[in-house]
Amino acid sequence: MYQRNKRKTEVDAQQKKSRISLNLFQGRQFFRLAETDHSAMGDQSKNLVKRGDSDLSCRSKKLGYILSNEGKQEQGRNERFSGHDPSAVARALRESHEASGEGEDFSSELQIQEFIKWIGNCGEPEIIGYWESLTEISNNTAEHLVRYDVNAHRAIKKTLAGNYGFILNGNDEHEGSSLLEYLDRLALQNELFGDDIRVIGGFPLESSLALFSKPTAPVLTSQPFRDGASDQREIPTEDEIECYMSSKGFVPLKDKFYGWWNEEKRILVVDAKPDNFVFTREGIVPIDLQIKKM
Repeated sequence: MYQRNKRKTEVDAQQKKSRISLNLFQGRQFFRLAETDHSAMGDQSKNLVKRGDSDLSCRSKKLGYILSNEGKQEQGRNERFSGHDPSAVARALRESHEASGEGEDFSSELQIQEFIKWIGNCGEPEIIGYWESLTEISNNTAEHLVRYDVNAHRAIKKTLAGNYGFILNGNDEHEGSSLLEYLDRLALQNELFGDDIRVIGGFPLESSLALFSKPTAPVLTSQPFRDGASDQREIPTEDEIECYMSSKGFVPLKDKFYGWWNEEKRILVVDAKPDNFVFTREGIVPIDLQIKKM
């Protein structure tokens, strides 16, 4: 789990904040993050970009913020990377493809092309700078690199090059998800389990070293960071997970990989193993399940 690494991240972040300096440039105030290794935002803070679900084209809009102190800078920073509802992003990609007149075939390659067009309007250099400014807390998952935003108290996830996670196919075998399947999965996580996963943006094409894999444009997402109830109690038991999933209308599928089925909603969940849940003070919270509407 990420909790233990997060504590070191918080210390690092406090040290980083102490290095923030205020500069004057042509009579106008702006902030420069004086990083030891690199500048996370540069002078981009002069032109903040407002992003929201009502403006999925991500066209730049100057905000009337006067960054007169560090607190307002962090407020602006958090708003810039608050992200979009995954279902709204998926809908935007589908509508853009439909408007292109390229036919009904929306292949994985075309999905990535539409996504690249979308992120091209989303301040891509700023997103890369934001990602690079964060401290890594996990690089050993099968689907994501994970970093931590101490100010927003959120896990920031970047899909690994070459895939968008995995999904169970009709032969009960795991296979790589398409971009839209990945976005639909995130939207279902929000809908079914009350999560708040947001799509911040994406990256240019990256290739994986895996055999036969194709280049992908990694997706950057944000998810509330879930603190464990204690250092000794972070992961629920399988019995506790069974009670939780049953309360959500799911029944166990013994022949699937930690699989659950909701007949009413026709939704399949797999990989619901203890490592993909957190036992919090408020109860059990799923954080990374493979979900598919059948």
